[in-house]
Amino acid sequence: MRRRRYFGVILRCAAGVCAFLPAFPVSLAAQEQQQQDQRPPADKSAVDSAAQASATAKAAGKPRHVITNDDIKPSNDSGFGGLFYTSAGSINDCDAGCFDQVHGMAMVRSETNPNWREEVLRQLELVRSDGEWQAYLHDVYRAHNKVCQLGFDKQDELRRSGASFRNLGPQQIAITEKYDERTKAAQDELSGQVARQHGIQMKFAGRPYANAFASIQGTRMMGGFCSQARVIYPEIR
Repeated sequence: MRRRRYFGVILRCAAGVCAFLPAFPVSLAAQEQQQQDQRPPADKSAVDSAAQASATAKAAGKPRHVITNDDIKPSNDSGFGGLFYTSAGSINDCDAGCFDQVHGMAMVRSETNPNWREEVLRQLELVRSDGEWQAYLHDVYRAHNKVCQLGFDKQDELRRSGASFRNLGPQQIAITEKYDERTKAAQDELSGQVARQHGIQMKFAGRPYANAFASIQGTRMMGGFCSQARVIYPEIR
């Protein structure tokens, strides 16, 4: 038997048959890696089919939730007010433009009071901290919101009844007339609340900036709007 070394391997020949042997012993890990490399690749289509079947089984096990009108609820920003009655702002806010507006409405000459902004701020705090005035603003807000909510309820009830934009049936007419009566009563209540403003605001008559800011707040009340922002509460699974 003869041995010859060729490029790091040993050539062993005996009886005319030669075999290549590694020059160094092969580790167990290397042998396992060689065996894995020699295995035929797995059938990709079979793997994909198994994964798809598993995903289908999981999806079938979860109940599907069908979203209806009952799932759509008003958000915290729905109702009367918009900017001044939601998380975006407050009826008592007053920015730089508002300061200028208060100063102009008060008709106080800047020459006589160069620090007028500090005086505006002081009188604004009087309005913000006056319990009677703030209660009045809340009463007007609630009256406005009641009118808005009746409008929302009317549209929701008409929608549930299957009302059409082109045709109204007896059921829809009955719903409309019911809410017409309720809305008129709510609007009369709102008018009564607004009529209270002048008497309560008289307490600020001797403070021009406070009186001007109270007038601005009353204007904001009348310029509000009904907002029916809606969100879907249930989690879609």
